[in-house]
Formats: sequence, C-alpha cells, structure tokens
Amino acid sequence: MDNSGAAETSPGGEDWDAIFVTSLGLDPRERGVTGDIVKVLAREIVEGRLGLGQEVNSVDLARRFGTSRTPVREALLRLQAKGLVTVPPRQRPSVWEPTLLEVRHIYELRAHLDALVSELVVKGASEAQLARLSYWQELREKDSSSNDATSYFWHNVAGRNEEASIAGNGELERFIQQLGLRALVLRHISLSIPGRIAESALLHRQLLDAYLARDPRDAATLSRLITMEGYRAIAKLGVLPSDGEEG
Repeated sequence: MDNSGAAETSPGGEDWDAIFVTSLGLDPRERGVTGDIVKVLAREIVEGRLGLGQEVNSVDLARRFGTSRTPVREALLRLQAKGLVTVPPRQRPSVWEPTLLEVRHIYELRAHLDALVSELVVKGASEAQLARLSYWQELREKDSSSNDATSYFWHNVAGRNEEASIAGNGELERFIQQLGLRALVLRHISLSIPGRIAESALLHRQLLDAYLARDPRDAATLSRLITMEGYRAIAKLGVLPSDGEEG
C-alpha cells in the first residue's frame, strides 16, 4: 500500500503535512483509505508531481493503495468538488487545467483577500504574533539563500496561513481556504520558476517591515503586489491556454 502520505517534516522540523491539511481546512483526525487518497493525490498535484491536465488512472490508483476502485472514485469526486480534478462520465479523470484567464481571476481575488488580511494584521497583531511572522520570514530567507524551493513554498504557505489566523476574521479565513487547492497549485508553479523565491523573500521582508511599522496602507499594497507578482510570473511562462486573455 502506498505510504507517501506519511508525515513529512522540513529541515527546520515543521510538519509539512500538517501545514497542508490546515491550508485546506481538512480534518487532521480523518482516517480511512478514501481520505488518504485525497491527501496524497492533492499533495502530488500541488507539488507538480501530477501535472495540469494529466490523466489519472483509477485502476492504477486502486492497485497503488491496495483497495477497490470504490474508495478511489470517492476520493476523485471529493477532489473534483474542490475543483482540482475533472471526472467526466465514461472518460478517464484528469487534473484541473486552467486557462490563463481563470488563473488571473483567482489571483485577483486572492490579491484583494490578502490585502485585507494584511490591513487587519497591522491593526490587531500582538507583539508575540508579529514575532511569529518574523520567524516565518527568517525561514523564507534561509530557504531562499539555499535555493530550496520546496521548503520555501511550504514555509511561505504556513506564514500566510498564520497571517490569516492573526487577522481574526473567521469568514475571511474561510474564503481564503475555499480557494484551497487551486491557489496552492498556482503558488507552487509560480515559486518553482528560477529566481522567484529570491524575489518573493525580498517582498515578504518589506511586508514584515510594514507590519512592524504598523503601516496598514503599505502592508496592503505590498501584500497585493506579492500576490499579483505570482500571476505575472505564470503569465510569462506562456504555457496555459489563453481563453481570450490578452498578453
């Protein structure tokens, strides 16, 4: 049976699986093969081991997880409900493949939500909470220096999740979680582009400085910029169908 869903930690000791589950709003106590398949496949899609548009073979998955095709189909339907997999009738399932226009719309929504989070962080964060954000920034900069894109990605996800929690608006945090897997997939693509993690780390340092200076306008502007730079990096790749998107 596949054991790739086993707990995995970063060089700094952070539990990446816990970060992943938290970012999706999943129940970490869930047990059972269907939940295991959901988590493993979602992680593989987010990290690019299953590419956009790639077909998913349910027979191979059943063999891989040592189960029947029923739990596999249930897992694929759950991933489809999260917008990450397409399960057409009488055809093989495949990984979500967005157009550039869809990507832009996701990033524009995220940019507005992230900016609001940053304003709320400035207004409500305690000194201890700001120290936590400084901790995540130190990890970003360490990962950037070592060019460790995987560690950078998960530490960045954790840091942004903590900002959303500090903001103290449960509905806002819920909306961010609803973007869930699709947003994570795109963030991973963006940060995998050579040179991107150094640029991201620098912008996040400026954002942290705005938090420490209690400057809501600069924090919101920088947060929005950080998000939209991710979109611009993906757009420059030129690998997604345009669907009417202008270059």
